[in-house]
Amino acid sequence: MDDKENEQLSNKELSKKPVKLHGCIFPLHTYQITSYIIFAFYFFVFYFIETIALSLYNPRQYIIAIPYTILLILTLAFTLIVTLSDPTDPEIYEQKNKVKEYYCSLCKSYVLSRSKHCGTCNRCVNVFDHHCNWLNNCIGKRNYKQFITLLFFVFGLCLYQSCISIILIATFHFRNYDKQLSRFYKCEEEPMRITGYVFISLTLVSQLMLLIFLIDLLILHKWLNKENLTTFEYILYLREKEKNPELKLNHLEIKQSHISKVIQRVEAKDLEVVVNKEQDHSCCYKL
Repeated sequence: MDDKENEQLSNKELSKKPVKLHGCIFPLHTYQITSYIIFAFYFFVFYFIETIALSLYNPRQYIIAIPYTILLILTLAFTLIVTLSDPTDPEIYEQKNKVKEYYCSLCKSYVLSRSKHCGTCNRCVNVFDHHCNWLNNCIGKRNYKQFITLLFFVFGLCLYQSCISIILIATFHFRNYDKQLSRFYKCEEEPMRITGYVFISLTLVSQLMLLIFLIDLLILHKWLNKENLTTFEYILYLREKEKNPELKLNHLEIKQSHISKVIQRVEAKDLEVVVNKEQDHSCCYKL
């Protein structure tokens, strides 16, 4: 479900949705399943084609698999950590019944100032950055550092395998890798040569595209951290900038420019908070 569909849901409909506390709760997102298939393909190509091609006549070259395996284990570990993490606003769990600055009518709880209600997960996330469909989970304060660490490990994994793929493609025929693979799998050389070229080439092209995307994403998050902004707040800034050219690149001013259209501020004197349901469809923020 994308953001436009979330906007169309009424508060009543959203309140009936089950709360998704982490990314392993079904249904899994299509992007999440796709990423599992793609990386399973990468692992297959590396261990059952590239490593064998480089190591059949020189067993010592199996050492090339050690750095890749380390990066693979770390990538899988952080994927699991981020996917299973629960970045829900802690105020919702604590339920201190103290009047806060903001109140979520869907979670029926006071929330922290930079929380945002995710329509996909149906819960408020503290310092909401974005909802990652690839992990099927929200990225917020609790799991943001682990998410960035995961990006670095994925980058290292793809960069390492891309270098191996380039070496193999450049020397495939010269080093008779097709003969080595056909000998190992006990099949004819021509089918093995075509299969090897196709699989390694697909891996290289897709990983080079992924590397470009990761570089762009990491640079963006480096800049966002410098400006003390989240991805979501930056999107709001770009939208509000069109209406208010003098809006400063500051998360407090961005929220103040947007909050009056979405939710009523809670005053300390108020003992009961009533949120304007006609205006509030995504609670603390609205995409």
